[in-house]
Amino acid sequence: MYFESADFLLKLVSCLTAPQMPQSEINRTERTHIVREAFVTAPIFTNFKEVLAFFQSRLAENRLACSSSTIVLSTDDLHRLLGNVGLAQRALSEVEELLKKAASKKSKSKVLQFALRKVTFLQACMREQDASAKKWLREVLPRLQREVEASLCSQAMRVEMENKTRNHSRPVRPSVLPDWRNIIRSKMPQKPIFEYTSPPV
Repeated sequence: MYFESADFLLKLVSCLTAPQMPQSEINRTERTHIVREAFVTAPIFTNFKEVLAFFQSRLAENRLACSSSTIVLSTDDLHRLLGNVGLAQRALSEVEELLKKAASKKSKSKVLQFALRKVTFLQACMREQDASAKKWLREVLPRLQREVEASLCSQAMRVEMENKTRNHSRPVRPSVLPDWRNIIRSKMPQKPIFEYTSPPV
């Protein structure tokens, strides 16, 4: 769980977009140009909803599972990671180890090197013995936790409503929120929607 969340964090901070070179620069021939990989910039987010939306779109672009269930589970994993610095440090260490192994096989990959730098930055933020990290943990982390928690509650409520809509035959429980992870991960077969009859008007 914590490993998946660290991977989620890593993907968010390592999203790359290549800026377009101005046409005036392309047409200039009076000076020598050294051809290099274009500089990249990371997206800037103003709230956690934008982070989730961007993450979901990137999953879709790469043909990975991007359903609402995937997003809510990832959000919950992230929430649990943020609540335990030790787990976060361990997860980041495992991600770093995997990236280093991948980089050794493809040493010229700039994306892997960029991702490794981001992991190093995240590890520095979680280093409790460092003065700057202590400030980050004290001032920034609580705000991030609140945003993630609020988003998680909103998503869990949506999962509850979707579950009620799909299955009218089951008795409605007073609250499904504590059990929402089991609802999502349940392997029980669902009856086709067309077999249900509409409730009497």
